[in-house]
Amino acid sequence: MPLEQAASEIASPWLDTAAAALHLGREPGTLRGWRSVGKGPAFHLVSGRFVRYHIDDLEAFEGRQPAKKLSADDAASR
Repeated sequence: MPLEQAASEIASPWLDTAAAALHLGREPGTLRGWRSVGKGPAFHLVSGRFVRYHIDDLEAFEGRQPAKKLSADDAASR
């Protein structure tokens, strides 16, 4: 993969479920569960089958959630 293409993919505001979960500090299964019951951050289907989250939607969702308490180990790893 050319370096320019890799850089543009990294800079994309659209995240797949795994990347969105990492951004939110959750497991991908949590996001899948939320989607199935109509909760969680807004998501978009691309071509009717690929789930993508926009970074703005994730940040808006984070703003509505109570802050997650971090352990000392979690805080040190950030």
